[in-house]
Amino acid sequence: MNSSISSTSLAAPDLPPRDLKRSMGSMLLWAFIFGLLAWSWEGADMRPMALIENSGNMVDFADGFFPPDFLMWKTYVSEMWITIQIAIWGTALAIVCSIPFGILCSENIVPFWVYQPVRRLMDSFRAI
Repeated sequence: MNSSISSTSLAAPDLPPRDLKRSMGSMLLWAFIFGLLAWSWEGADMRPMALIENSGNMVDFADGFFPPDFLMWKTYVSEMWITIQIAIWGTALAIVCSIPFGILCSENIVPFWVYQPVRRLMDSFRAI
């Protein structure tokens, strides 16, 4: 048994040259994405310096949490139980709805005009 490894087997494989059309398409896609980000900068009110300029407001907001005030602890516990109850119902409804939606999303069971809209609905649920 030959245990030596030849140096040619470890060399990187020769890749075919990139197609110019594919490279241009990729560059145009990236240019479009960066252009879209640049266009939406002002509309999204992106002002990184405002975080530094208005840092006093952040300090005032954080000061409201310290020292913790447990005078209304009964309200906090009550609201936590409501949150847990909402989570239980959300989980139960997700389990019940997952089987029919899973079937309606599979392309090997239902036609195109059924599974595509249901998949987009599921995409919107994920976004929410």
